[in-house]
Amino acid sequence: MNKLKATVSSVKSNHGISVVQLEVSGNLIKALIVNTENEAFKVKADEEVHVLFKETEVVLAKEESVKVGISNKLECTVKRIEIGEILSQVEMDCQGGMIKAVLLTELVQELDVKQGDNVWALIKSNEIIIST
Repeated sequence: MNKLKATVSSVKSNHGISVVQLEVSGNLIKALIVNTENEAFKVKADEEVHVLFKETEVVLAKEESVKVGISNKLECTVKRIEIGEILSQVEMDCQGGMIKAVLLTELVQELDVKQGDNVWALIKSNEIIIST
């Protein structure tokens, strides 16, 4: 599980659904939270939190301009790649925050990802978990 320190920038809610904008290492990311009418969900602007997301929920792109329906794009540098027969793990530094992605080995090879490459880590907003 990836875990990064974050600061809540804003919270926009309507009918039990909230979009929480967070600042993570100089990047703005969004988390889509469902059922926020629950009393347990109470994050506020300027609150320090952690964002969590699974390694398997990270999509890699070699170019920022890739048009996809994913709002969270973190610019990263590949620090280490562990190639497996079926799955590979890519460890990245995203402007001070270290994250990992687990991808099919054939996709890592197809993208020609190498240590030192600049890549974009894409994470869907509904895959982000906020921990206080």
